[in-house]
Amino acid sequence: MLLAGRSKESIRPEARAERFGSTAAPGWEYLALALTFADLAVYLDYGHWHLMPSLQRPGAQAFGLVLHLAVALWGRWTARYLAVAFSGASLTPALVRSGPFRYIRHPIYAGAIVEKIAVALVFASLVGWLLVIPWCVLLFRQVRREELHLHKLFGTEYVAYSRKTARLLPGIY
Repeated sequence: MLLAGRSKESIRPEARAERFGSTAAPGWEYLALALTFADLAVYLDYGHWHLMPSLQRPGAQAFGLVLHLAVALWGRWTARYLAVAFSGASLTPALVRSGPFRYIRHPIYAGAIVEKIAVALVFASLVGWLLVIPWCVLLFRQVRREELHLHKLFGTEYVAYSRKTARLLPGIY
């Protein structure tokens, strides 16, 4: 499989679990999968239900598209740094502090939250806006669990890193 123009080594199962947050919170991905299926209702709302037609504002929808593009670019940037951190045969985990991790500790979750907002804007969907709430609850919960896990894993190194970087939004949280 190719990743960013390079062949990708197979990732060890332990590293895969660590990369996807399963080590910090086993089973969380099943909740995320259930919410992903619920996200399909956004398309039904946009295409058929039109629960709140007043949400259809071209300016807001265009802004949602810009957010979507920004999140896509942010995701590619983040994936490049995670791929390097979790590739290879090393069994010793390393704290990633470069790329987007230089600014925030959880760039994937930050991107996911912004993406949910972008979808709600683009599709002008009441369902989309309602789904932002459980997604935020799930992702904030995951952030807290990963913070505890990373603190156990890296100790004072992680404490020093966390003092210099925000969790999800620089300067705010």
